[in-house]
Formats: sequence, C-alpha cells, structure tokens
Amino acid sequence: MLPGRVIPFNEPSNLHSQVDGRPQIVVQIGRDSELLRLRARIISSAGYTVHSVSPDEATAQIRNARARQVWVFCHTLEFYELALLAVAVRNNCPNDKLLRLNGLHDIGLAPELFDELFEPVNGVEDLLQVVAALANEAS
Repeated sequence: MLPGRVIPFNEPSNLHSQVDGRPQIVVQIGRDSELLRLRARIISSAGYTVHSVSPDEATAQIRNARARQVWVFCHTLEFYELALLAVAVRNNCPNDKLLRLNGLHDIGLAPELFDELFEPVNGVEDLLQVVAALANEAS
C-alpha cells in the first residue's frame, strides 16, 4: 500500500480557468461516482471547470461540446466504451485533447486514440501537469 498523502483542496479560482479568453474545461468520463467526485475536486482545485459524466451521458456531452476541452477517460470504462467515445470525440471535436487513465493491468490498448496515457502509479501533481499541458495544447 502506498503511503498516505494529504491533498490540499483549495477553492477553485478563476485565475487559471481562462487562457487568452478561452475556458479550460475538463470532461471526465467514468463509472465510479466517488472516484469522479474526488478527481473533479483535485482538477478543479487547479482552476479548471470539471464536468463528470457516465458513459451513457457522454454521447450528449460530445454532441453539445462548444469550447475546446480536455477529455479524461477513467480506467473504469470498458475498452469498447473507451474506443467508441474516443472516436466520437475525435470526429465531433477534432481540436480537443484526450487523456486516458490506465488501470493497473491495462496493456495500453489503442494508444493512438489518445493524446496522453496516464499510469496509475503517477501522483496527483503529475496528473495536474498532464491536464495543464493538454489544456494549453487545446487552447
């Protein structure tokens, strides 16, 4: 088991929520509502607007996407869900960035669909750095 770590939760500030007038929105898709809630708090503490959706809700979110976004695909999704949703985002929002959070036993299936793959052994700081880099690319 990994040693415990205190994660400081600051209230989201709007200082980083826009770059050059463009909002930085993160949409995360997953099946575990507790995990989505915790990750949303972490990412929003860095100044991003976070929307959490289930795979069933993701299709409508993709169709309604207006601003450039970073899409985070949780390891709780089945491979077919990952592939179908990633292709839908690529087709409807070609400038958006896709981040796949790998599970402990993932073998990196279909890495070409994603802009970044994130390993579960990496920490919170690394996750925020990857999200920031993708958000800057999407702007």
